[in-house]
Amino acid sequence: MPRPYIRRKSRVSREAELPPQIAAFLADEASLEGADAFLEWQLNFPRAGDAIWNGQSLQDTWRDYASEVLDDWIIERPGTRPSLWWEFTAPEPRQRLGGTGITRNDLFGCAPYRRHGVEMLWIDDADVRLSKLECEPLSVDDPPLFESQSAFLERHGLFFRGERRRLAPDAFAPVPLSETAER
Repeated sequence: MPRPYIRRKSRVSREAELPPQIAAFLADEASLEGADAFLEWQLNFPRAGDAIWNGQSLQDTWRDYASEVLDDWIIERPGTRPSLWWEFTAPEPRQRLGGTGITRNDLFGCAPYRRHGVEMLWIDDADVRLSKLECEPLSVDDPPLFESQSAFLERHGLFFRGERRRLAPDAFAPVPLSETAER
């Protein structure tokens, strides 16, 4: 079976040390005190192909450092992946398993906006009331359920060696929309 992550260390990317602010962003860590506000904005709202550091886009920087980030990530959070893995590496979004609600993407055909492989823009009661939409809004009593990150990784054969055995059985249980970033 091929390894899902290939180290692509370009000569250009290794000439300078990765700035701590970018390293923290790649690993979903909190912003550093005194961080460069413009760089923070670029990281959080990247435009496709724009260079963020050392002449590389965020996607290229992720590809160069994904192996190192994931090695550390999996030690502390087995069965999950950081945000940029979901954005640039995941083969598809996580499967919806149930619950009530419809996404803006499904209703209007707009571009998806996902976090951790799950659509984040949902039609709510206010949208239905104000726009007189004929649809089932997001329900607090029956929230949308998704496969857990662990279930996704297992379904796609993406666990690293020894990672799966470190997980509790409930790591594979369906997850409500509100908990999809953590599980």
